Amino acid sequence: HVWDARTLERVLRSDRIGGQVLALAWSPDSQRIAVGGGGAVVRLFEAQTWERVGRLVGETGRVNSLSFARDGQTLVSGSSLGTVRFWDLERGHGRTLLHAEGHEPPASVAFGRDGERVAVAWGHGTIELWDTRRREPVLSRRTGMRIRHLDWSRDGAWIALADWKEGLLLLDPEDGAVATRIAVAQPTEVHFDPSGTRLAAAAEDGFLRVWSVPDGALLWAQSLAPEAHGWPGALFGASWSPDGRELVACNFDGLVQVRDAGSGALLREARRPGMLFVQFAPDGQSLLASAYAGNRGMERLDAHTLAPLWTRSQTSHMWPILSPTGERVFSANWSGFLGVWDARTGRLVAEIEGLPPGNPRLGVSPDGACVVLAAGKNVAIFDSRGSR
Repeated sequence: HVWDARTLERVLRSDRIGGQVLALAWSPDSQRIAVGGGGAVVRLFEAQTWERVGRLVGETGRVNSLSFARDGQTLVSGSSLGTVRFWDLERGHGRTLLHAEGHEPPASVAFGRDGERVAVAWGHGTIELWDTRRREPVLSRRTGMRIRHLDWSRDGAWIALADWKEGLLLLDPEDGAVATRIAVAQPTEVHFDPSGTRLAAAAEDGFLRVWSVPDGALLWAQSLAPEAHGWPGALFGASWSPDGRELVACNFDGLVQVRDAGSGALLREARRPGMLFVQFAPDGQSLLASAYAGNRGMERLDAHTLAPLWTRSQTSHMWPILSPTGERVFSANWSGFLGVWDARTGRLVAEIEGLPPGNPRLGVSPDGACVVLAAGKNVAIFDSRGSR
């Protein structure tokens, strides 16, 4: 409950805390509230909207005391087991302290055409195919690559792998046979067009390229090289419009460009500082843009004007994906939670605990009924219809 301190009138009652409330602290600037309760998790909220902006995992007992330092960037928690922890909010961005314990970070998650199989690529070079109905792996292959990204063509004929250094690989998903090797230095993302006949990739040299499938002939290349450079890379996106006529990419400077997929000609561009990952919505009428560094959140942009339809910052969530119907956005955070957002308003609808902490990746099935979350060494499969 929140009351006006002058009139003592209640101005807010929230039931979105997620459990008992045993400790509460306002940040010095009154913009954030930290809440502790019956569990070992500290939750961070925006004080004006009560939108969740972070989750701190690392305490071993019930959190029963909280206090912000004067700078507002340090939070102190005490637990029922007598432990005291200091949380650097500026550096951690609300992430768990345990995020570095996963030893096999996933590279990417991509569904097959029927949604009953999903490919999970691990950074060390193994691809696993999972049966989403039985919720178990059915195939595991070593590729000899350091996998950074993966995509599965919509017709199910090909799997494309992006190696951190060595280029792209086209595989037959049934027997793992290599069909084509494409030389390109340090690719960051790879995506098939809707027909499965073309392949687009962004790379560290700032170029967006398109090849034909399966012969690997280069069709065109255009530079979007940024002026600034940093982690996790120079250029991302390579996302196709649903009709296959346009491609969108975004560089480290936040420059979003939409290009003609047939020729590479620039159609429109805009700067969205902090944004780095972009994708077309299923209807082609909007784009979803998201950040990595700085916890700057995500935006939904009009695909024709590139003007923001909504912006959500300080979310602690990454790698958002629009559902095939365009009604929901699914995301993941370092604490192992699956986020569910209203795609129309950008409101966080739910956070669902799924995995131990780790660097996450996720995928959504073609019909939107299944969401797969991978983090650390673990995979979780969710029924997005709410039955389990």
